[in-house]
Amino acid sequence: MNPGVLIRELRMGRGRTAALRMALWQVRGEIAASELGDPSTAELGILKRQQHLLLDIHARVDPATHRRVKAALEKATEHPAVKAVARRMAEKPPQHRTPTDFSALTNAFMKAGGFVEPQQHNRKPLGRPAEQTPPGTGPEAKPGHMENGVSAFRTSARMPTWRQTLHREHLRRGVLPIPAGVKITARRAGLGISLGIDHRSWAEAGRVRVVRTKLSDDGSHLVLEPPGWPSDFFPGIVLDMSWIPERRTFFGRTHELEGPLVIRGTAATIDGRIIAHRYDPQVIIRETAPGGSRSAVPTGLSDTDWVLRTLQILGYLDAEGRAVLAEDALERSMVGELGFPRGQTQRITQAVARLIGSGLVSRVKAPSTHAGVPPIHRCREELR
Repeated sequence: MNPGVLIRELRMGRGRTAALRMALWQVRGEIAASELGDPSTAELGILKRQQHLLLDIHARVDPATHRRVKAALEKATEHPAVKAVARRMAEKPPQHRTPTDFSALTNAFMKAGGFVEPQQHNRKPLGRPAEQTPPGTGPEAKPGHMENGVSAFRTSARMPTWRQTLHREHLRRGVLPIPAGVKITARRAGLGISLGIDHRSWAEAGRVRVVRTKLSDDGSHLVLEPPGWPSDFFPGIVLDMSWIPERRTFFGRTHELEGPLVIRGTAATIDGRIIAHRYDPQVIIRETAPGGSRSAVPTGLSDTDWVLRTLQILGYLDAEGRAVLAEDALERSMVGELGFPRGQTQRITQAVARLIGSGLVSRVKAPSTHAGVPPIHRCREELR
């Protein structure tokens, strides 16, 4: 387990920021804070560092206050509340530490420092009621189909606005769907269509960027010119969009979470991209399954990857992105729907046990429907 937390920004200093990475360690029964690369951590070695790491801190600070910020972080480790939480946590074996343990340590550390905002997570569904998405439906129902992802469309006297969820195909093709309610007049000579993106990124410098685009032949979407979407965009990221007719400009804005999505104490990533912006949980689960889309022919997947792939692609989803599938339907779905080798089904039970042991999947007994799928409101077999 590699516990961690991404702190959005330290409230010290203004202007240009630089990266700072520190860590809290449990060394010889004491709490120690050190910047990545300090000689004080060298003696631990890689495996020992993973075992003794309590909190991994990523931050952006004003370079002029770098030393002061580091001193404040080190001082926070001496706070009695931080020491008490860390001591209780250190008494547990690493494999038995829970998200609640890491959350308690994080909050104690932030409060002790007094200069950061407590980490919180907003997992409320975005603009749509709770739904049950049956197996074989949703984004992967038709190979090659590209979801629109448009919701909450409104038209005012000034400009139309809507919420746009980007799907895997939008990012792969570099396109932006155009809602039916947006009317683009005939192009005037020398005047194209631009896309402005307001996005605070840890991967790229700057915040607002303007991307040149061209209208597709059928007028259903924009095609972004290189470099396209920001590199840290992920399937399921949500933008607030508007169309400004007089400027022939689309404008999209992402929204940072108060803290990144954290799974078992570690900041969640998709292909190395930290999930730190508002997202649609259903799209993330459906479109980030191991092995790619439903129509893909995956190779090199482990048994546990196959189980997760089946849950994410064929499981029922609730509004918070929890995938639910009865265990007796799991084998049928893996083999009959997704192509898991029929002669290796005896390994599925062990794969499920490993996932439950790791905390990625939980089992709850509940009556199932005639299709072998437990009712979502009664059974929470969760993929967190």
